[in-house]
Amino acid sequence: MAHNPSLIKHFLPSKIRGVYRFDDKLSKSNITTDDEAQNFIDLKLRFLPDEYKSFIEGYVDLKNYNLPRLFTKRIFKSTISKLENSRKYQEYFKYYTHFQPIDKNNYLEAEFVKKVLSPLLSIHDLLKIEPQKQIAQYFADFAVVGERKYVFEIDGFGKFESRANLDDFLARQNKIINSDWQIYRFSYTHIKSNTEKTRKQILDIFKKDSKLKKYLSQDNQATFFEEALESSAFNEVLDPIDLVNDFYLVQDLFADINSEKDYSSDNGLTIKDNLSYPFSLAALSLSSLYRFLDDIERLFNIEFNLPRIRIISHGLSDEYQLHPKISLADKDLTYEVEINSQTINDPNLQVRLSINEKADVRFRDDLNIEEIKERLHYLSNSIFKYEGTKPFQEKIFKHIFDGKDVLGISPTGSGKSFCFWLPALLKPGLSIVICPLRSLMRDQKATLQNYGISSMAFINMDTDREEQEQIVTDVLLGKIKLLYVAPERIRITKFLNHLNKIQEFRKINYLIIDEAHCISEWGHDFRPSYLNIPYFFQDLKKMNDDLQVIALTATAGVMVKRDVVNILRLKNENVISEEDFDRINFSYQIVTVKDHKDKDDKFKQILTEAIPNSLKKRDIHDLVSADTQGEKNVGIIYTIYADPHGRQSIYDGIAHYLYETKKIVEPDIFQDRDDSDYELTDYGSDRIRAFSSKSPTLCHKCNSYKYISDVRREADNEYVEDSDDMDTDEIPKGQKKCLSCGHVFVQANNRDANRPPKYQKDTLRNQNEFKSGKFDILVATKGFGMGIDKGSVRFVLHTSFSSGIESWYQEAGRAGRDNERAHCVILAEIPTDKCIQQLANIDEAKKPPCNNRGNCPYGRESLCDYGKQHVFIKRSYPSVEADVASIVLTLDKLITSFIENVLGEGNTITFKSSSSRLKNDELALFRLKILGVVQDFSVSYDRRSPSFTVTLYTETTTENKIRLKLDAEGMTDRLIDYLRNNNLNEVPEMDDPETILRRISKCKEQYDANIIKRIDKRNLQNYDNHKQFYHTIIDYLLVILGHIYTDVVKMRYDMLWNLHTVIWNKNKTCRRPSILRFFNEKDFFGKDYKCELCDICVKTLHFERDSRVPPKETEIEEELRKQLFDALSTGHFNYSNLTRLCNAFRNYPEDIYYRSRGILEGSPNNLVALYFCREFSPGDEKEANTKRLIRTANEFLQMDIVVELYKSSEAKYKKELLFIIDDEYGRFNNDDGMKWLYEKAEKLLKTDHDEKLNAMKERFGFFFLCNELEATYSNKFDGLKQQMEEAYYG
Repeated sequence: MAHNPSLIKHFLPSKIRGVYRFDDKLSKSNITTDDEAQNFIDLKLRFLPDEYKSFIEGYVDLKNYNLPRLFTKRIFKSTISKLENSRKYQEYFKYYTHFQPIDKNNYLEAEFVKKVLSPLLSIHDLLKIEPQKQIAQYFADFAVVGERKYVFEIDGFGKFESRANLDDFLARQNKIINSDWQIYRFSYTHIKSNTEKTRKQILDIFKKDSKLKKYLSQDNQATFFEEALESSAFNEVLDPIDLVNDFYLVQDLFADINSEKDYSSDNGLTIKDNLSYPFSLAALSLSSLYRFLDDIERLFNIEFNLPRIRIISHGLSDEYQLHPKISLADKDLTYEVEINSQTINDPNLQVRLSINEKADVRFRDDLNIEEIKERLHYLSNSIFKYEGTKPFQEKIFKHIFDGKDVLGISPTGSGKSFCFWLPALLKPGLSIVICPLRSLMRDQKATLQNYGISSMAFINMDTDREEQEQIVTDVLLGKIKLLYVAPERIRITKFLNHLNKIQEFRKINYLIIDEAHCISEWGHDFRPSYLNIPYFFQDLKKMNDDLQVIALTATAGVMVKRDVVNILRLKNENVISEEDFDRINFSYQIVTVKDHKDKDDKFKQILTEAIPNSLKKRDIHDLVSADTQGEKNVGIIYTIYADPHGRQSIYDGIAHYLYETKKIVEPDIFQDRDDSDYELTDYGSDRIRAFSSKSPTLCHKCNSYKYISDVRREADNEYVEDSDDMDTDEIPKGQKKCLSCGHVFVQANNRDANRPPKYQKDTLRNQNEFKSGKFDILVATKGFGMGIDKGSVRFVLHTSFSSGIESWYQEAGRAGRDNERAHCVILAEIPTDKCIQQLANIDEAKKPPCNNRGNCPYGRESLCDYGKQHVFIKRSYPSVEADVASIVLTLDKLITSFIENVLGEGNTITFKSSSSRLKNDELALFRLKILGVVQDFSVSYDRRSPSFTVTLYTETTTENKIRLKLDAEGMTDRLIDYLRNNNLNEVPEMDDPETILRRISKCKEQYDANIIKRIDKRNLQNYDNHKQFYHTIIDYLLVILGHIYTDVVKMRYDMLWNLHTVIWNKNKTCRRPSILRFFNEKDFFGKDYKCELCDICVKTLHFERDSRVPPKETEIEEELRKQLFDALSTGHFNYSNLTRLCNAFRNYPEDIYYRSRGILEGSPNNLVALYFCREFSPGDEKEANTKRLIRTANEFLQMDIVVELYKSSEAKYKKELLFIIDDEYGRFNNDDGMKWLYEKAEKLLKTDHDEKLNAMKERFGFFFLCNELEATYSNKFDGLKQQMEEAYYG
């Protein structure tokens, strides 16, 4: 067990919470109103542990502070001329060449002059502050000489860029002090956030020095500012910000003192508390620290050996139970340390505490679940206000503490984020959180700040360069524990360089993937950076072998779970899944319509009648004006598009439902509008507001969203209908027409579009104000569907299909997080009956016959909701041939850059991409990385376009030349490894190189093998000289893309079809089982179950219950249930065992069927699930499920098992099944197999004279004749069989 007094530095609550870092909000948020200041101070007070906060409130009124910092700011700003101040510092910058120019290297020094020195001094005296003063061999940032010599050091972004910088910093500091200079250090926070306090500190220094004091007397500004700071209006009022900071600064000072000397002997340490509070803040602060460290010792393999402390204080705190090692002492006692405002605000204190070596500490790995629960109780309560941990959380913690990777799956609102927050905050070092959405990052930051935690930061496209640099510096100094980034960030060169620098100072403990289902749902197409996570993890692990993956999600059914496990290269034992996913407080309603006009009518009815009725309210106004558990009720409406402009799709966008809702909830706003119902401010004001990553574009004349376009656009993966349904004579090409006012206008590009002003800022404000309940209903796209935590969302209304059952359940999970009643509605335009019947009979991916031009072959005016999602999938996966062609184009660019750079750069090259090609190039590089052509890659951005830096696999020839390495054997091994890691059915033959060759042959036959013909040769510069290289790459790419287009695309359509079956609900049974069968492993509902909380069970929606009826206890033995789930999860096919299980579960056909359908979403070749689907299939899907089972079995199972499956199939399908089995690459492509096929065809022909069947029989008969002739005449006629076959097939 580690014992080191300096370890306390690594566990200081001020660092874990980010107490002082929170003060940066003072400058960054531009706090100018009393409400903003009030909110800031309320959040700051949350950093105080509740038990101490309540005690302090017995002595002082924490609400009586009159906003002192704003008071000071207002005095200062009202009396100092900004123009005069600017003139002074501009003169200073001209005088000293060090500030010519001002850049990132001297930026913070310039800010120090502007904000701190210049307002205090005249220009004459300001020039006496010398920048870059040489002292011995070093240069001080600023120096001034009075009675004593003073150095002001600015700790900027580059201070700790490497270990060498750090060592140089320490040597420099010691040398300057030994040269009789007094050093004062100021950080970004001192200068940018706590500006007034920093000015006060400079004033104190100058006032105490008789020579420097004269500088102040010459400047009326400084005199006035000094008077303001010393005035009773300021000093007689409690500053809660200082109170909170002082509470933690006391702990910091103790940690610093304790690391210098061991006080753990019997005598201990005596401290004099000389802070100006009416109680002993030191006693409370240190008692809090000791209690915290006690629990840290119980969780980690460390021992602090804390000394006993006696505190001399003018204030008493006898009423409070202090820690046993802390006591109050007599005032006459001799003390070793005095705690006062000067000692705790020593600028060098935080520098000393920040410069730490990596702490090699680990959680105890010998704790059982009960011990974890007990030992986390105080920490979870004191930091997060949780009343203990939940069983699911404890299982996750057990995995993390034991040093294991983990994938945690639990319903929305179950506290998943806490599972990584707590270990990431407690363990010394940094954790990186990969998060899919900016809105989610902002929400997590706001939620953590509500808990009094500010040691979290995010870097995304909203983070400017200056702030990014500050964040990296804060990470280096240990001020940040959780760093949130999007998956795309982990392949950006600059960020990777930052990480390399960070790892010199800080251990990266955890790679956390929040909303991990996005790896599967988004990684294969429009966000390929998700697929790079395992490579990123391995790179980080080189610096810390203890690095762990923590992946969490609410919506991974069995299919997505399998895909995530494979991609992250986890094992089944790494998965912790909640058994019960039912949100028992939810009621469900599904309304289907035929077109958008019907949808608008139903939408109004749902909002005005159904939702209020379901929640026992008079109307929608009564619902949203009420509170639940002290929080205002709100609702969310989800739309499929952000900015559509097709003739029909305009009615499916954010703007349409925003205005439809406003007309219902706040019709009064339209009464005073004369010319138009539409105003640019409607999206971020009043009671109904919008949220989307992309801004709506509007008519230039009337601001309506209802203009139609002849241009097809795509952004944020949101489909916009094509223009084929328009009257092209009426709307000239390149123009738009508004359906509201008739205005026709030209919009050359998106920059010319009419948009709501400041839409992105409004979106951010809408998110924050939605959480605080300042308006009623948010109309949002799916970007608001993950992780947003607002307890009192009383309803969620979807106006279209989501991408699948998982996505919908995730988005619906925004409701009822306070565990009170909530209502979830889907309003959907489903396919026609004929289309549904056709889809049900498809045994492959269930693709509808509609296209992305908005055409429905069954007579609809526009695409149904299933068709819209089909278009999304189709655009993400155009075709194997198109994807291979795209990769070849990228490969050609690589070869060109390699040829141009090979002499100078070796195997690392750079090539330009573009915003339109970026995703395609990244996917191409990732797939070339799989094959071993590309070793690694990253992306950089400049003002013009993105560019990739790529490291290639090369080799040196005998002529000592470097060339690209084409290693077919190595490619085969890499391909085997890829298919094994992504083998959704765990087929053992994936380890066989012969399987790869067969797959290549099959893919060449299935797809257009001569893909080069599809590419304009003018776009390929290197094909003619490297034909063999290109064709070898294409062969292997066909296997990769064949897997993706077979399994992944099928998974996407299965997810969509599963949601469709829930919505369609052909048999009109209770909604709840049809939803939960895709998630729950616990409950079996049976045929007659009624939840009494859905529109099927209670058609009037007047629900009497506050939670659903629990499922009845089944008569199924637990062992049988376990065997069923084991069979489904492993996919291990044992025919006799499966037959036995089918008989055991005959009374639960829908439960087994939909669970098996769910498995197939992520494991499309799972033969157990396919078998159960056939056995328990509803009638309209029986044929498709039977064919799919036989097709897959013929590829992966032995011939005798396929024969048994054929025998047990219904007679009416057997002819078609024979055609499926007759596959050149199947199990029957041998003498015995063809003989069996011949006999079965002959038998069927007795009752069915089918020409195709007869041709198959004759072909096999001819084959047998050839075999017989060759066996008889082999000595005379060498190769007779081959000659006869060629003649037959010729």
